[in-house]
Amino acid sequence: MVICISRVIIHIYWFAFLTVIIYIQPLHIGRIQLEETTMLYSALIMLIGLQFIQFSVFTGIFARRIGQIPTVAPLVDKIIFFINKRGYFLSIIVMLIGMIGVISTLVLWGQAGFGELNTTLVCKTAILFGSLFAVGAEILLFTLFNRVLKIGNVNDK
Repeated sequence: MVICISRVIIHIYWFAFLTVIIYIQPLHIGRIQLEETTMLYSALIMLIGLQFIQFSVFTGIFARRIGQIPTVAPLVDKIIFFINKRGYFLSIIVMLIGMIGVISTLVLWGQAGFGELNTTLVCKTAILFGSLFAVGAEILLFTLFNRVLKIGNVNDK
């Protein structure tokens, strides 16, 4: 389980990095140009990877609680510890950054009289900051569900 989660975390970082790079400038690999569509799929894969990690952690907590496994891997324990200590703060910061980007997209649209837009810029901004908002919401839900799973369990940290 640890190897799988650590690999997913690495892939999440790569897809997040790819999303930011494409936001700054389209990426060219030979004759292939990676633009908004690649950015959208990178953001979606990043979100799915985050959900996979959450499912793995919740499964570990539940299995430990019902006595199916004696311990959880150290990486999972570190994720749980971090989320318990900083989850709410991190989720609010990431959601605020995402919300600022979404609002800036609406302001750009308003400045254009809610008419025609530079679709490349608007799509990139909406994908990047919409994804950040979704990641913040996922972290918030993860923290809340983790707290619910911990209720009544006096043996955990």
